[in-house]
Amino acid sequence: MKKNIPNISNAELEVMKIIWNENPITSEEIICSLANKKRNPQTIKTYITRLVNKKAVSYSRLGRNYLYYPIITKSEYVKSANKSFLKNLYDGAVDKLVYNFIDQEDLAVEDIDRLQKVLEQKKRNSGK
Repeated sequence: MKKNIPNISNAELEVMKIIWNENPITSEEIICSLANKKRNPQTIKTYITRLVNKKAVSYSRLGRNYLYYPIITKSEYVKSANKSFLKNLYDGAVDKLVYNFIDQEDLAVEDIDRLQKVLEQKKRNSGK
């Protein structure tokens, strides 16, 4: 069964990253983790509620606290976001994405070497 991966805003993604890294976690702990972002605690709680409603996050109750944990994994979300990005900006064409990235970015020799190795491995595996 394919899991439905919800659309997550950038602000909600900040909260998700914390939940992925430290779960289960309380809303107070999430608020403390985002203290350097100077976000209103009530706004952060709104993001958490949205993530629960989107079924990206769930919770259990422990005494007076709610402990939040992810329903979707980071890798599931990244895979879905990458596919969406590729479809929306490059009509699903990986070669266009890679070409534009390489053309527009300054790459160190080490980066180029790693890219070549990945492409060579993909080429070898595609023949199987």
